[in-house]
Amino acid sequence: MNRVAGLDDGSWSDSMTEHSMRSVSLPVSVDPERGSASYTNGVLTVTLPKLPGDSGHRIDIN
Repeated sequence: MNRVAGLDDGSWSDSMTEHSMRSVSLPVSVDPERGSASYTNGVLTVTLPKLPGDSGHRIDIN
């Protein structure tokens, strides 16, 4: 990440110039062969189907 100082209002500007990587642990087993990812308009969408036999849970949205 490059940090550039000296903007007229005294703020900083950050920009990414290299690759970024982040990893997350998933609470269930997934099928990596059927997974997919897309990056559109600054939004990364990752779809990872669960393996058969893993029980899930439901979260109600109010």
